[in-house]
Amino acid sequence: QVHRLRGQLASTMLYLCAAWLVLQASALPLCREQHSSGGAWRNCKAQIGGLAIQGSDAYQAQFKTTFQDYLTAKLGASYGLEFESIPLNFDENFEYVGGKRLDFIYSNPAAYACMMVEFSVTTVASMVNFRKGNALEKFAGVMFVRNDSDFYKVEDLRRARVEAVSISGLGAMQLQQAELLALGLDVMTDVKRLTFSNNQDIIVTDVESGYADVGFVRTDMIDRSVAAGTTKWEYFRVINEIPDTDFPFKRSTLFTPEWPLGALTHVPFEIIRAVLSALWELDRNSTDATLKDPAIAGKFATWVAPMNYLELLGILEGIGYYSPKERKCLRAEDVYEAVKCPRGYVKQSKDKAFCSDDCKIGYTCLCQPCTKLQDPELLLTVSSLATAWNRTVDAIAVAGLTKFESQCQRMKVCMEAVVGQTVKWALLDHIGSESRKEINAPLLSSVEIRLRVDAPWQPMTSENTTLGNGLATERYIAVGSAMLTGTHVVQIRINGAQADLSPVVAVHHEPPILCGPGEKAEPDGKCSVCPPGSVRGSDGGCYPCEPGQWSRAGDASCTACEVGTSNPAYGASSCKDCSTGKVAKQMGSKSCDACARGKYSNISGLSACYACPAANVMTTANTASESIEDCVCFAGYFHECRGGDCNVKNISSHHFDVAGFCQPCLAGMECKGEVDSPNAMSQTKEGEQRHKAPWLPPGTMAIGNTVYICGKSGDGASCLGGNLDGKASMCAPNSGGVCCAECDAGFMYKDGTCDKCTAGSKAGRVLLPLGGLAAVAALVVKTFPREPVGILTRKTFLEGMHTDLLASTFMFFVNLLQTTWIFARSEAIKFPSALKYAFRGAGDVFDLSIFAMECSFSGGRKAYAVTHTVVVNAFPLGPFCVLGLMYMVGRAGKKRAIGRHRFPDSAIAASTSLSILMSFFLVIVNACVNTGFADYAHPNGERSLSFFPYILTTDTAATTIRAVCLVGIFVWCVLGLSLVAYLLYKLPSKVKDIKFRRSTLTMTSKFKPEAPWWVLVQMSLNLSIAMAQSLFQEAEWQIAWMTSCFMFYQCLLISYRPYFCPVTYYCDVASTFGKALILTAAVPYQMSPDGKGTYVTAVAVVVYMVVIGHCAYAMTLWIRFMVRDEITDISKVWEDLGGRLVAKLKFPRGASMEALMHEADAAASLRAASSKDGACVTLPVGPPPRLGGGGSGDGVKGQTNGRPPASDFEWNWNFTGIGAGSGKPRVPED
Repeated sequence: QVHRLRGQLASTMLYLCAAWLVLQASALPLCREQHSSGGAWRNCKAQIGGLAIQGSDAYQAQFKTTFQDYLTAKLGASYGLEFESIPLNFDENFEYVGGKRLDFIYSNPAAYACMMVEFSVTTVASMVNFRKGNALEKFAGVMFVRNDSDFYKVEDLRRARVEAVSISGLGAMQLQQAELLALGLDVMTDVKRLTFSNNQDIIVTDVESGYADVGFVRTDMIDRSVAAGTTKWEYFRVINEIPDTDFPFKRSTLFTPEWPLGALTHVPFEIIRAVLSALWELDRNSTDATLKDPAIAGKFATWVAPMNYLELLGILEGIGYYSPKERKCLRAEDVYEAVKCPRGYVKQSKDKAFCSDDCKIGYTCLCQPCTKLQDPELLLTVSSLATAWNRTVDAIAVAGLTKFESQCQRMKVCMEAVVGQTVKWALLDHIGSESRKEINAPLLSSVEIRLRVDAPWQPMTSENTTLGNGLATERYIAVGSAMLTGTHVVQIRINGAQADLSPVVAVHHEPPILCGPGEKAEPDGKCSVCPPGSVRGSDGGCYPCEPGQWSRAGDASCTACEVGTSNPAYGASSCKDCSTGKVAKQMGSKSCDACARGKYSNISGLSACYACPAANVMTTANTASESIEDCVCFAGYFHECRGGDCNVKNISSHHFDVAGFCQPCLAGMECKGEVDSPNAMSQTKEGEQRHKAPWLPPGTMAIGNTVYICGKSGDGASCLGGNLDGKASMCAPNSGGVCCAECDAGFMYKDGTCDKCTAGSKAGRVLLPLGGLAAVAALVVKTFPREPVGILTRKTFLEGMHTDLLASTFMFFVNLLQTTWIFARSEAIKFPSALKYAFRGAGDVFDLSIFAMECSFSGGRKAYAVTHTVVVNAFPLGPFCVLGLMYMVGRAGKKRAIGRHRFPDSAIAASTSLSILMSFFLVIVNACVNTGFADYAHPNGERSLSFFPYILTTDTAATTIRAVCLVGIFVWCVLGLSLVAYLLYKLPSKVKDIKFRRSTLTMTSKFKPEAPWWVLVQMSLNLSIAMAQSLFQEAEWQIAWMTSCFMFYQCLLISYRPYFCPVTYYCDVASTFGKALILTAAVPYQMSPDGKGTYVTAVAVVVYMVVIGHCAYAMTLWIRFMVRDEITDISKVWEDLGGRLVAKLKFPRGASMEALMHEADAAASLRAASSKDGACVTLPVGPPPRLGGGGSGDGVKGQTNGRPPASDFEWNWNFTGIGAGSGKPRVPED
């Protein structure tokens, strides 16, 4: 249906084209008018030749109607053309086209593809075949046998008689041949007989009759015979059938396009177009009989545009029928040339390749045209001949060296013989000249041999011989002998080309001439003595002795070198003694070994090196040492020398008193050699090898051989370190003494270095007294009462509350300064330089370092240390003495009844003394504890005071300092803590004692009534922090101890919340947590080698900002009161800060215990009411009470400022005019 539709469309287009041609007829002259002079068209008669594979009659019956009758009728009237159909056989096919005896050619696709290449034929149209009601544009080949035969698979064809149409037949030969070649079978050479009948109908008949076992035809040929009634399909079976449900015929090969019609080069284009137009109109489904009848007669459906036929050239090239180089195909008569024999076979002559027996007349028969060559075709052998030796030769040895293979093989050893031995090379031809002529094999016209690659070719003579099977043949002989020893390549050349069996290998040995030991055989047959350094080998030649051996002339064997000698070369006549610094431990040494480090050899020819004395502490700087003087101390030991005595070669330095020569490297020293010899304590200076002195790293120094560490962490900048050779000072300029901490006059020791005293630093002698006087004045003013009449007014009372808040937060800030100053004073804990100087600069006032008293001191450094210790321990006595004086003056003024406002208030003086003790207790304890008892160890076991590194604990000055510190500890720690504990103990019994309560006001005012003892906890914490430097030397332990103290204090602080004001509480929490956080952040800084990547500075800044923020807030409340009279209930500020935050964020909250208890009380009341008959009871009304009691409290106006009710332990603001039970402070109107 598809082809029918295409035919109808084509017919419609052709009708339109025809109409256009009719309209243009007047423009196209008739053929006779165009070619009136005759010429190529021979009176306008076009000839169409066609390949008649089924004979001329069958061809004319099928295609004459189309190619002659139809085209003449179609184009005769319009063009004046007359067409003639000419049937051709396979031979005439190419002959007529090549001779241009035709105008158009209709041929099978393969032959047509060749014509396209060879003769430039132009394709006009392709036929669409019509078989079994199908329009087919392609066909294939079939391989078939009789159904009752025993041929089932391709391999069975090797014993079959195969019949095809011709070597030019595509569907009946070439397609099958290509398919079988792909499967490993060449039908031209591998089958029993190959017959060409030139007619496919005959092939079907011959297979059915049994004349042929296998037939090759195109796909629809058997079906044609079946349709003609000449045979039946059940008689046959297809070999190598390819399943295909889309194609109507059985097939055994791939497809190829249907037959084309082509025009030769001389045909004008308008004639080609006219023929194409006429053919396209043909359609077996047309209603026009003139268009339908030719298609039915020709058994085709229609004609279409040209298909691709050039791809068939690949198939023809694959089977050897087409040469791309020559652009030519084989013809049908070129059957002999189409035979291609495989390797190892040769094509027989034509009279033997084509067989006539059982070959019908008119057939062409091939009967196994290839003959297998003898395997091997040529045989090369070599044998020994009698040799006339001209010298004394050991015949037995010759026989042992001679070996001949029975057959020489390519690239393998064929023989082994001796030089001068006569041998015969023989090349045997297994085919023979006569046999070669019969089978058309190449003759051996020239045979040559070359015994070496550099030798000339020599011909091999031919001699007749007979093989074991009686075949007469030839053998080619060459006789000769080798003149050179070694392995040689032997080549055979036949007819000027290298033979397949060539080359082979021949080995020639030195002739075994009978000579004495130590002699070798000469080519003239004489024996000569082997020269010194060589001996005779197993093959009779003289060979040099190996390294490590030697020989004299004529020696039968080589002698190994003695110990202590060596020989590195071949062919030595003697061995040489090892030089100094080297030895040969074994016999036959090829070279002398250098003495290892720690050993030497001072005599040549030794077999072992001498070890340095006391090898465990002495070694050599290099290998191959030549003298005992090269021995130096091993790493970890050193030789104490001075000046020229340090030269290693100085024999006076080698007493070899091992115990005194090499001393163990002391702790703190580094005894290590140079980079190229780290285990030897020596170095090269000024061209001399010298003993190397121990090295001290920066931060250490030595006095004599005693090493001192400058500072706990060894970071004293004045200690330069260096070599312990006494040539250079280990201290920086202007410093000296132990740890380089004793500065010259005009310099002061600070942060591990001696700084020059400046004009500003010398002003300390003035600033210190002035500062003291200013402090005395401030204390004196502080002791006078604020009230004009000496009583407490309401305003001064409120001012005192706000001032107390400000003082409390400021006290935490001061304590933070003291604590970080303690951190920085610790020589073990490391901080970034900027942070450390910030901590130290802010706190140096605490130990009076800021006044640079050292620059004003004229005595020695140790005397200054003692003086400084006395000053810092006694300095706190100054304010206490002033306050004590004010206390006594105030008491005296009261007794004399003089107006109190003109005299100091003794209670204020006492309270201020306690305030100073609590506020500066940390630095007071630091002065009396760490100044004398904080020390660190040196490598030699001695210890230095941390505050004064140049003072050893064994010095008298250290004893004096510690005695002063013990007094300070007793006064400030023991008595100070005892005083505070005593006052706390007496506090409950002094509730009514207004004077006592006012004297202890600064100790108790910031705490809740039930927690005044917290001041003792604070002082204990400060004592623990100050003692860290004296208790521990390592930074890790100091950090762990202080962090633990802070966290323990923090836990207690959070648990008890002892402060009256929440702001004070949160300031203490932030300050304590911040101190612990600074220490924690310092840990990575200790571990970091370069101090990078840490955040301790940022943490310190944040902590200080938080504490300063608290102080600023307290300052704001104080200013608002003092300037604007704004009263703040400080007991409520920041109260329940966490609860407020939760409420602000609207987190869900559960019922409180107070609410649950209130509900339980209400339920109990209801149950009690139900037990009474109609009695009325009073139920709890209002909000649940708070656990612990207490009123609402609203500061000054509240009952108890939000605190629980007063107990006996609670002190009340019962100053003049203020009562404990009134619920409000009673302030006199004045």
